[in-house]
This record gives sequence, C-alpha cells and structure tokens, in this order.
Amino acid sequence: MGHRFRSGPAGLSGWVVVACTGAAALAVTAGAIGLPAVIPAPAGATPTSPGRVPALSGQFVRLTGAVPPSPELFGAKALGAASLSAPLHLQVFFQPAHAAQLGALATAVSTPGTSVYHHFLSVAQFATRFGPSSASIATIDMYLRGEGLSVGPLSANHLAQDVGGTVGGFEHAFATPLTRLRTSTGGLVVGSVLAPKLPASLASSVSYIEGLYPWVSPSNDLVRFPSRRLSGQQTGSSCSGLATNGLTPAQLLRVYGLSGLYGNGYQGQGQTIGLIEYALADTRAVTTFEACAGASLTVDYVPTNAPPHTTDPEVAADVEVIAALAPKATVVVYESNQQGTGLGPWELAVSGSAPGGLPEVITSSWGSCEPDTGMGTSYYQTEESIFDEAATQGQTIFVASGDDGSEGCLDQTHGKRLAADDPATTPGVTAVGGTASNTPDGPQYIWNSRASEPLGCLGTGCAGDGASGGGASEVWARPSYQPASLAQSPECKLGLQGCREIPDVSALAGDPYSQFCSLSVCGSGDGWVGFGGTSLAAPSWGAAAVLSGEFCSSKLGFLNPLLYSEPSALTGPITSGNNDLTGTNFGLYEASASGAYSMAGGLGYLGGVNLSTGALCGPTGPTSSTGATTSSTTTTTTTLPGTTTTTSPATSAPGTTTTTAPGTTTTAPGTTTTAPAATTTLPGTGSTTSPGSTVPTLRATTPGAACVKPTNEAVQGPAVSIAAISIATAPGTGSTGDSQCAGYWVVTRTGDVAAFGSAVAYGPPQGVHLNAPIVGIAATPDNRGYWLVASDGGIFAFGDATFHGSTGGAHLNSPIVGIAADPTGGGYWLVASDGGIFDFGDAAYRGSMGNAVLDSPIVGFTPTSSGSGYRMVNAYGNVFSFGATFYGSFGADRPPTPISAIAQSVDGKGYYLVDASGDVYTYGDAPYLGSATT
Repeated sequence: MGHRFRSGPAGLSGWVVVACTGAAALAVTAGAIGLPAVIPAPAGATPTSPGRVPALSGQFVRLTGAVPPSPELFGAKALGAASLSAPLHLQVFFQPAHAAQLGALATAVSTPGTSVYHHFLSVAQFATRFGPSSASIATIDMYLRGEGLSVGPLSANHLAQDVGGTVGGFEHAFATPLTRLRTSTGGLVVGSVLAPKLPASLASSVSYIEGLYPWVSPSNDLVRFPSRRLSGQQTGSSCSGLATNGLTPAQLLRVYGLSGLYGNGYQGQGQTIGLIEYALADTRAVTTFEACAGASLTVDYVPTNAPPHTTDPEVAADVEVIAALAPKATVVVYESNQQGTGLGPWELAVSGSAPGGLPEVITSSWGSCEPDTGMGTSYYQTEESIFDEAATQGQTIFVASGDDGSEGCLDQTHGKRLAADDPATTPGVTAVGGTASNTPDGPQYIWNSRASEPLGCLGTGCAGDGASGGGASEVWARPSYQPASLAQSPECKLGLQGCREIPDVSALAGDPYSQFCSLSVCGSGDGWVGFGGTSLAAPSWGAAAVLSGEFCSSKLGFLNPLLYSEPSALTGPITSGNNDLTGTNFGLYEASASGAYSMAGGLGYLGGVNLSTGALCGPTGPTSSTGATTSSTTTTTTTLPGTTTTTSPATSAPGTTTTTAPGTTTTAPGTTTTAPAATTTLPGTGSTTSPGSTVPTLRATTPGAACVKPTNEAVQGPAVSIAAISIATAPGTGSTGDSQCAGYWVVTRTGDVAAFGSAVAYGPPQGVHLNAPIVGIAATPDNRGYWLVASDGGIFAFGDATFHGSTGGAHLNSPIVGIAADPTGGGYWLVASDGGIFDFGDAAYRGSMGNAVLDSPIVGFTPTSSGSGYRMVNAYGNVFSFGATFYGSFGADRPPTPISAIAQSVDGKGYYLVDASGDVYTYGDAPYLGSATT
C-alpha cells in the first residue's frame, strides 16, 4: 500500500517540485493555485455526426430482451429529455460465438471425472474460440463511428468495447430518445426508458449495452454490530480493538479449518483475489488493520470507466477479511459507481483487460433483489456468459447471498414475499449464505437475528440485524450440479425442470469480524467495530480458496460441481435454524436435522472439516505437499480441441496459466469534443524561435550545465507549470551531469519559457496575441520540444512538438488547467478544472470526471508511462484514476494547503502529490526525496 509523507516548511508558493532519476523523464503540470468555482457540467464541445453508413441504414430493431427496468421501481424520477450535447460513455457487450458450447465447456472443465476437468483456457484461447468474428466487430465499429461516436480498444476476450460520444450521437445511433432522471439518492443521470434499437443486420451481434439504466443500484450486504467499546480516546491508533470487537484473524483461521495451511507458510503468496466493489475504499482503515494484523497485502485499485466517488466501509471490510486470512495475497479491487447494473467490474476481472492479469479468485458482496431488478434476458445472458468465461479460465467466484433472509426484496421494496438476490442466483457462481455460533469452535446454525428464540451468537445475541439470504431463482433453471432431489420452493415457477436454489455454502455472518473503520467513514467509537453479514462470509470463502490454490499449485476453478459431489468432506453440517427474517413465511427454508442441503444455509458452513489437506483441490490433488510455491516453476497447459497448446512459465502460483493479453482498464475511448484548432495556435509550425533563446523575465542556465534548482529569486513572474527532462536524451549533452535532476522547463502565464539544467528553451509564443493565459507545459518524449497550453485550450508547439488540435475555438464549460503528452509523442491530453478530458492525436480517452460533482477543482493530470491510462487530482488531494492503478489519496481528509500537481513515479508504480506550499506526498512505491523550501 502507498503511504504519504510530509517534510519541509510551508510558504513556497507558485512552484511545483519534480523529481527525476536516471534516464526516465517525469513531467508535472500544475494549474493556477487559486480555487475557481466548481462547474459540474462537463467540459467540451459537441462533435458533428458525419451521418450513418449508407449500407447499414434501413430497418431498425430493438435488442431482444433489453426492455429496461422501471425507474420508479428504484425510486428514480424522469425529468425530461436529456441535453443532446451532454457527454455519455457506454459499454457494448457482444454475443459470444458458440454460446451453447461455452456453457457446456464451463460445466465440463469444472466437473470432476470429465476428460477436460481443470483443463483451463487462457484469455487469448478463449477469445479465439468464443470471441465474435473480426468482421462482425469491424462492421459494428464502422456503424458507431459513422454516428459520430468514438470506439475504444476491444477487450482482451473480444466480448466488450467502450463507446463514447454525446447524447445526441447515441440517440441517433440507437434510434431511441434518452431521458434525464433524478435517482433515489438525488443524483442526476441520463438513460433510456426504452430498449435501444440497432440496424437489423447488427442487432444479433450485440448482447447488452451497459450504462443505459443508471438508476439501477446494487447494494451491499454489510452488517454493523453494536461496538463493544465506544468510549475512550477516539484516536483509532491502538491495536487492542482487534481482540475486543469480534473474532480475531487467529480465531477465524481455526474456525474455518485453515490453521494448518497458514502455519505451513501458505498465506496467499503468488495468489490474486479480485474484489467487485461499487464504492471507494477506506484506505486508512485497510492500512491500520494490516499493521495490527501483521499482514502485508499488495492492493491495487482498478477503476472502470464509471469510477466511484463515495467511500463505503464495505470495500475496506472485504479487503480486511483477506488481510486476516490470506495476509500475503495480492488484492485487486475493481471499482465502479452504483449507477447502473454493474457489469463493468466483472468484465474487468474476467476479460484480462485490466492491469495485473486474471485473479484466481473473485468475490462480490453486492447484489439486488432478483424479482425487482426488472432486467430482461439480455442482461442475464450477458451476466452468465461472463461467469461461464471465468469457469473456462479456472477462476473461482463467490457471491454473498444477501442479508434479507428468505425475503430477498425486503430492503429494496419492503416486500415480504419469498425472493433471492442477483447475481448470487446465477448458476455460474458459488452463493455464500450466513451462519452463527455460540462458541468460536462450536457447531454453527442459520444466522437469523429475528428468530423467535435467538441463540447466543458468541454472546452478541445475533445483534447484527439480518438473516442468511436464500431461496429459489425466478430466472434460472436448476443447474446440472444441483440434484433433482432437492426440495423445490413454492416460489419456483419454472415447472418440472426446477429452479436454481441458493445459497450453495455458508460462513459466519451473524458473529462479528473484528475490523477497523476510519472515524471519517464510520463516525464513532475508537475506530474498531464489529462487522458481519454474508458480505464478509463471501470473502472468507474467497480467502480459503486463495490459500487452497497456493497449496494445490493450481487453479481451483468453479467449485459448485465439486462441492455438491462431496459436501461432507468440504463443509460442516448445519442442523438448526431458518432464515425467515420477517416471521411471515412460516420458517419455510429451514436447516435439515440431518445436515443436508437447505435454502437457508446451503450444503454446509466453511469449517467443521480440516481444509488444510487440500480438500478444495479436487480429485487431482495437490502437485506439491510441502513448502510455499515458487514463481519459477514451468507448467504445461493441456488445451481443448480447436485451441493451441502452450507451455509457459507460471506467472503467479505454479500450475496456473494466467496468459493474458496486454493492456489496462478499457474505458470509454475517444473524446466527446473534437474542437477546431484555436486561432491563437500555430498549427503546423515546428519552432517559432531558435533553440537556446533566453527569456528576460526568467534566469536560465547554459544548456548542458548541471541541474540548477529554481529559487524564488530566479523567477520574476508567476510560474504556472514545470516539465522535467531526461539527461540521456537532452539535446547537446553527453552522459554526464546531475542524474538526480537533469533539467526542466518552467513557463509563466504570459508564455515565457526558461530552461534549467540540461534543458534547451525552444521559445515562447513571441509576437502572438494570447486570448487566455498559459497554464501548462508538456515535453515531447525525446525532450527536443514541448507544447504550451492556454486556459482556453489553445496549443503552441515548439521544437519537434507537433500540433494535433486544440479547443481554442470552442466553448468550454470550465477552463483548461493542464496538458500531458502521450508517451509516443503522437498526441496529448488537456484537462479542465471540472475534470473534463480532451484527447488529440494518438492520446486515448479513458474516462473523465466531467459529469461528476467535485468538492474542489481538478488541478493536475499525469498519464501512465505506457499511455494506457491517466490520473487527475483535485485541490483537496483526491486522485481519480482511469485505466491506471489507484494507490491512495487524501480521501476524507484535507491537505493543509491546496494540492497543485500530480506526477507519476519513475517506475510507474506510484505517484507524487505536491501542494501549493511545496510539500510532497508520496503514494505507492514513489520514494520520498524531500519537499521544496523557500
């Protein structure tokens, strides 16, 4: 995890500090230090649609099964037609080829005894076998571009693509009006109350369009117990709360039958678990818990193109469960906001398009009442195809069954009818219910806090309000791994074929897990609380799978066929309790006295049997029985007919084949604004002044000289931006010089440029009238030129910098505050104070904050070293990542002085924030090298 450090006195105003090492270049752009009023409307102009592709015009048909859920069902209210110029970003999912074969293969590779059991595919193999044809994707892309929309990179599995544009562009492309709505939480969103249309020749190739129904909102299943210690210092610094507010990590390991694995050194090394989340993490809580538990997780936060803006204790709680049980694992948190059906994070975790490759295990603690989702078959089929792909790739998925007991819609609509939750009801996941116990090592019973005779629940009286979610699906038929002999719910409406029943298994939910929660998030006590619910039961199973996968030296894959084939060897029996939370359904779903399957607790609970012998490995057993795994083992993957057989070194635990296509988070590509060139720019020019020109108002050094650090006395005018260069490529220099800081340019609001150290000044825009002040500078990759940008988006190119376009002639909702160059040199990004992004040339659009309400303006922007993503920061130190790993930010805290810039670390695995006083804050592995002084 990244950490923040401060050093040095305050008081240095107007300068941005940058550190560079060796031959790597590091550029920082800093907007004006002042805090202009926040304008939440998106920045940018509206592109003009070039018109439909003639060959694709003609009959339009609505997508099958895509009738949207009613906004009123989720408490949303339609406000009227959406503005045609408003930006919009959606995700298009394609129909997989050979869908029936995909489902059959997902079952076969997961079922013990089949000839292909555990013969998993890589993402590339999956794309070759089940991805749509290149011709069909090209035709869809041609159509969308013809509608003036921008199309992003195809996901690594070839089943999803991001599309960006304006409301008007999408309305024309989908032949469907879009509506402005206010959600139940007060947010303003744009969506469609009608199923979208496409040309008849294309509609069959598209399975679902994510983002059209933003009033749908998944909820989590986190239950907070009354704190056992609410008095005291309220500092949150003591680790004593770990042992006084619930089960400790050591107790959980023993209860869950994992102590043997942990004691023999299996603690999650080389294993990755993905968490599906719809909020930001309380990162302070995570780091505090890690320190107290002695954990050393590697945690990466990967946002979708619809990143979250609010913090929820659920996210930290999930991470802390992994820290307690698998303290050396890698955790990837796939983040999205709660506006929509939420397939985006799942697509990232399964498609291989996100940084870090494929997680071996995935867990989710979020869901919605299945009967009231209102979703059509297109959504459910797309959801299941994601889970089928995960099964073919050997990924293990756990989903919380919910905390409303047998009345799954209770929280959403207050209805007391029998119902279950999506996506737990999907056949391709392992649904996890909840249990409780009177003693940590004793038998477990169904968690139900409102039972007529509540049991002890470790002395808490089952105080966490809720019950184990369970019941029958109204969408999915009984899968092959569930025996036909299972008793059917009276709510099953699928006839003789029967219904999918949940949960599959259970874990402790009615007893508190000891957790840390920052006071800024939880708001009371000393920071330690007891959390429970099925949302903690699901990652508990996830951690068990992580430890077992490390021991087995192989992926476990989809576990349900194995679990149902030998439940007594893998789970402890549940013999008492029911999940009738409201007491109105006669305790219908009740545990069996024999410990057999029930729709209250599933097959049994985690623990009760010793899982330290590798029981979850499956019939093939572990390939290694002693010692921790190493990353040097080479394994051979036996592939299926029609695919290529590959032999590759393991990239995580031996035996795994996490071969993934390169790339990062795919977000909405292209920009919604393609404004004409500014009248103040010099398009097509190379250099307007000769190299080495001096600027009277600034003091510059001789090119090639050792780095000279700027001082206040050296600047006669206000500096607004700085760009650093690499000594190895600085023109006119050799390999000598100060490798700690080779050189940089500084620019003022009037466009005057000064060169320091090894940098060469290529000139300011002399003789050119500026319609707006200069706010940023960005160096070309070879450091032989740079771009300047004005607050109106006008671009000035010098040296070998090439003009690729600007927003200088367009109306902007907010001023431009910075510029960053694409690492290839073939383009650049501009960022506005409201978080709007404008991309030009080869710079790829990955998302923006243009439609979000910010608590302070955006002041800085930095791309990743590969150009596959970027981050921006606002004045309060909140970092927003798009296609780039999130390493932390100020969150609910406020910096003592407004932040003014962000810069990526040299190796790309961290970043710096700099405030207006010159203090430097580091995140990830960015080394702290000092702060500016006066």
